[in-house]
Amino acid sequence: MSRILTLVACLSVSASLAAQDNPHFPPTDRVTVRQMRDVPGIQGGFLIRTVVGAIGSFSFFELEPGTGSTPHHHTREQANVGIEGTMEAGVGAHTEPLPVGAAVISPPDVMHAIRNTSGGRLITLEFHTIKRPDLAPPRPRPATPYPVSPEPVAIPDDRKLVVQLDAPEQPAGVAKTIRGETCTLAWRRLVPGAAATDLVPTRDSVELFVYVVSGEADLVATGIAQRVTAGMMILIPGNEPRVTLKAAGSANVSLVEFRPARRIS
Repeated sequence: MSRILTLVACLSVSASLAAQDNPHFPPTDRVTVRQMRDVPGIQGGFLIRTVVGAIGSFSFFELEPGTGSTPHHHTREQANVGIEGTMEAGVGAHTEPLPVGAAVISPPDVMHAIRNTSGGRLITLEFHTIKRPDLAPPRPRPATPYPVSPEPVAIPDDRKLVVQLDAPEQPAGVAKTIRGETCTLAWRRLVPGAAATDLVPTRDSVELFVYVVSGEADLVATGIAQRVTAGMMILIPGNEPRVTLKAAGSANVSLVEFRPARRIS
């Protein structure tokens, strides 16, 4: 009998650890790190790797030449950041280039899409202000677990939404931020020899996604001290009191930071 109980206990612990180690659904009560190229993806002329948080979702989106998302609209905001190459961002009735270090927050109900019209592979980060389990294999249904308005909302053709966040004049350690109605998106540069930067100087009970674009840094938070490198995503829960990053090595560190917010009704 004791052997049976021991076996059941071991199986329960193994199942719990397996759930915690799911690459798409990390624990949301502590800081976790994901190497995005190790996260399984879904394909459809492109490759998208997604991690789902407690509130929002983060996707690493690789587009081959001639591919992209179809124009669509929904009742929530969506954010994109250029990481490799220059793609086209369609917002409303006009198209804007989205180069490396540039970002766009597509407003609610506005038609939008991204497309690779170049001759090489392009990479964008895509952030959703809701949980998107449908973007993780095996793609559970419904395929679009979010509300869609009957008709898209028009915006003036001359309203430009793409912002170049990565700029040479931006002071080191200071995030350049754009704000939507329900999220914020920022780009930050850390330099070797500078003091560690606290990514959560104020607690607001909202999670933070941080992607390391380039360089390497030392991460310190509750229960974790780890070297993070380009291509890694850090998911920080809203109740984490302090998370610091300090540039390691001789190269600058570039970070993209996305914070979804609970919509106030």
